[in-house]
Amino acid sequence: EVARVRQVELAQVRLSEAAKARAEVQRVVAQQQEWHAAQLARFKAQEAAAAEAARQREAAFERSCYEHRQRMLAEASGLKERDKGLRELAESQRRELAAESERLS
Repeated sequence: EVARVRQVELAQVRLSEAAKARAEVQRVVAQQQEWHAAQLARFKAQEAAAAEAARQREAAFERSCYEHRQRMLAEASGLKERDKGLRELAESQRRELAAESERLS
């Protein structure tokens, strides 16, 4: 009878230890899942911040390019106007010289 009671008690101790071990495994798994979820959230936040920073850099670059194009267009327009004015002045002076030459002949 004592041996049977001892076997029953030993089986209960084994079941109790197994339950404790399962509970510890579940606790560790839950802790790891929580840690992984936190890491994933952190990485997603970093990715979003990096994407926003890249978008802002790209927008700044586009603005810079646009402003540069506008300056170049304005400068080209100014040079065309200057060239036109110089051609008109040269033509006017040529006509004056031709008229003066004609008058003196």
